[in-house]
Amino acid sequence: MARLPDASGVQQHQAGDRGAGEGGRGVSGLSRRNGQDRRRLAVGVYEALKTGNLDYSFINPGNIQSLKLNEVAKNHCGPVMAISGHNITISKRTWARLPADIQKIFLEEGKATQQAYMNWVTDFESKAVANMRAQGANVVPISAPELAKWRAAAPDFLAEWEKATAAATGDAETPRKVAARWRELIGK
Repeated sequence: MARLPDASGVQQHQAGDRGAGEGGRGVSGLSRRNGQDRRRLAVGVYEALKTGNLDYSFINPGNIQSLKLNEVAKNHCGPVMAISGHNITISKRTWARLPADIQKIFLEEGKATQQAYMNWVTDFESKAVANMRAQGANVVPISAPELAKWRAAAPDFLAEWEKATAAATGDAETPRKVAARWRELIGK
């Protein structure tokens, strides 16, 4: 994680700067041979699929298509989880300074924009799957029983993040709150 100073000089953390200790953005793949999670950079995923070190990819179809993973691998199972991004963040201090009518506009427009974005993503992903299948790719969604087995075998990455972030920042309360909210959102 990169530490970025905000306007008050407080260190903030930007998630996603490194992929599983590899020093760059990470994309995940799972090997069916031994069930071990293998995190790799996007180029690494391409190479791993090409050489057979990964049997299939499970990132979102839009990225499978844009990274041309369907050129080197026939089997894809779609994402285990996708997170929508492209949001703006306003500090609590700045938010508190905004008049209520401006806050209302931000909330209303943000909600509308988020819905429009999610509609676009759903359409884009559906078209990507159709395009990949037209090119001979085998896209198989993860079934509920398979996902349950995967979740039972996978480490609790959220708990690991919470612990590591608390240790790195000396602030256990903030990552605890963030992790609690994520658990609420994903139904754990």
